[in-house]
Amino acid sequence: MKKAAPFLAVLLFSTLLLIPFALSEGPEDSLPLLARVANAVSYGFVSFQVVANGDGPLPAPTGGAAGFDGFPVPEPPGAQQQVGPGVWVLHTGNRTGAHTNFSDFLTRSIRGGLAEVVPDGFEIRFTAEGSYGYDAFAIQDGDILPVPFELWNIGTTPDDPADDYRMIPFIVDWDNDGWNLQHFDHTVSPGTDDPETDWIFFMRPLDRSPGEAGYRAWEQKALALPLGRNGHPSDGGTGSFVDVEVSREIMGRIVFVNLDGGNVTTRQYNQTMPEVGTIFRILSSPFLLGDASGDFEITDADASLTLRHWAGIAPLNETVAAEVSGNGSVTPYDGALILQHLDGLLPCFATDPTCEPSEASPPVAALQWGFIEEKATGSFELPLQVGALTGAVHALQFDIVLDSREIEVGR
Repeated sequence: MKKAAPFLAVLLFSTLLLIPFALSEGPEDSLPLLARVANAVSYGFVSFQVVANGDGPLPAPTGGAAGFDGFPVPEPPGAQQQVGPGVWVLHTGNRTGAHTNFSDFLTRSIRGGLAEVVPDGFEIRFTAEGSYGYDAFAIQDGDILPVPFELWNIGTTPDDPADDYRMIPFIVDWDNDGWNLQHFDHTVSPGTDDPETDWIFFMRPLDRSPGEAGYRAWEQKALALPLGRNGHPSDGGTGSFVDVEVSREIMGRIVFVNLDGGNVTTRQYNQTMPEVGTIFRILSSPFLLGDASGDFEITDADASLTLRHWAGIAPLNETVAAEVSGNGSVTPYDGALILQHLDGLLPCFATDPTCEPSEASPPVAALQWGFIEEKATGSFELPLQVGALTGAVHALQFDIVLDSREIEVGR
């Protein structure tokens, strides 16, 4: 009889880590087995991007925040982010001089909790018209000041404007000279060449119907305030305008940092503001990766659900959350990765952009095999040997494809 054709095998490592690999034909061959296991559980922010600059939409999004500081970005901000020479990153403002990272951003800038953010996306659009912002925090005089950007909630469909609504900017004008670039160094990187802007707060309007109605209702009343001592419409620092046409704060203490953009002592910068046409986009995730049931917890039951779904026994509530391997479909492999995560062997998932692949070490094994032999009883036998393991093997699963051109079965 002929030898067996090549076939596909799947190994289960440690707590059911499924690792697909192909076997080549022949006796006593050996094949190293490598599995990519990476990237953390995600709920909340999933990407900080720049999607347009002064020349229009970018071919693909680039980074809009400091990936080296833990922010999830599609790639590091590069030269294509601006037509001009600047590279800008969104961050949280901090005038204490202490270093801040993504965890600090979540603590300082998302004061109402992630439930106020997800599942929506947001954009800061630098436009020629701009907006008006309310200096509401008693730092100065409660003035209504022009700002060079618009704030938008872009809903759950970032490229479809049908559900977008314009938000209201509250600001902190630290220097009492309008919302602009401060001569204050952010701690995002070493040196004194990372000037940051004044602060921005995303305020939800009472009217959240698509479009600008909510913002325009607020703007009309803001511009009708009496002029203050600085010549701007103002509530005089009383805070009496805080609740007018405003629902609540969604994000706050947001700044833009001109990364390595110029020395704050000499005040010479390559750009003083992102150019008109620049759009920063913030995306969030409405689900917890690994949570196949949709109850915002990861348990053994979620791994079981992926197996039941794959077998056609039960549908999933959250197919996107269950697909943690990054191969595009929900299989037993995803269930195995969920169990690995629960056991602390896998800190993060491949479908989460917030973690580095280097955070997880792939299991490694070697598989050796011989020829398929037909026994007198009518059964077939394939000798296998598994070795060079970094973890225990609890089970073997094989999908064997018999090719009639390569194998003959019969008497």
